[in-house]
Amino acid sequence: MGKHATVAQKVELLVQCEYESSIAKAAEKVLIALSTAKDIQLRAGLIQAEYAEQGLPPPSYKEQVTQQLGSGAKPKITEEEITLLLKACTTNKKHRKKL
Repeated sequence: MGKHATVAQKVELLVQCEYESSIAKAAEKVLIALSTAKDIQLRAGLIQAEYAEQGLPPPSYKEQVTQQLGSGAKPKITEEEITLLLKACTTNKKHRKKL
């Protein structure tokens, strides 16, 4: 079992949820953590609700599990901080104390 659920595992979970009485049993069959399974099911439910509000046909399984654009991690350091660090690394000890 890897760190993250694959797209195939997510789709399999959604299919299993239709046939199983509980999400715990579905998660066990797909071999993913229960908390991850709940997160996947919650996200799929939100997407289904969004499609229903817009009057669209129900989303496919793939549409329910694809990653949102721009959901990656934010940069840990800004361009200004990079510039300041480069200046500090290239100046002598006396000038570094002024920064």
